[in-house]
Amino acid sequence: MEKEKLMEFKRKVGPNGGIIIPEEFRKKLGIKPETIVYFSLKNHRIYIEPEKEDPVVVFKQIAETEPITKKISPNKSYEEEIEERWNKVKR
Repeated sequence: MEKEKLMEFKRKVGPNGGIIIPEEFRKKLGIKPETIVYFSLKNHRIYIEPEKEDPVVVFKQIAETEPITKKISPNKSYEEEIEERWNKVKR
């Protein structure tokens, strides 16, 4: 198993306590505008994590993107069909 490289960036805290999360971090963690993040503090270190998606909510959103009567294409795998529908939800 390949060890993940440590990524470090330096940022200045704004007048209201805000910081910009580096683009590389946002991409790696899937953080987009309006993403809810959690902050935690342990041993003088701040941790930021995006909110985890509830699988029940995700499947409900996927199911609502297409009529229930729509048939899954025999040329696609079930996983491909779900991924395609999920991508429609995320837009």
